[in-house]
Amino acid sequence: MLSRIGMPSHLKGYQYLKTALAICLEDMEELDGITKKLYPAVARKHKTTAEKVEHAIRHAIESAWKRGDEKVHKSLFGYCQTEGKRPTNSEFIARMADYLLHDTTSLLS
Repeated sequence: MLSRIGMPSHLKGYQYLKTALAICLEDMEELDGITKKLYPAVARKHKTTAEKVEHAIRHAIESAWKRGDEKVHKSLFGYCQTEGKRPTNSEFIARMADYLLHDTTSLLS
């Protein structure tokens, strides 16, 4: 799904997002403390710091937003790059986790 929205798979943020989404799919309450709980959990799994995780995820989202399909972005987030908006890290993770839990059959089929 991350590739479908235009995120380059070679970025560290791509791998960190995969881990973050897996953690959220097990327990959506991780989203309640993204900087206090989720980033440190991802950092432990990848042997890095929470700050580096946050930065790499932000960079990966920016890359996807610049190069991805605006129709896909619009369908997932309700807006796209041409509207001058980009999702925050927490908004991106929350929407992607929600999509993976609930909308996989209806959206982007």
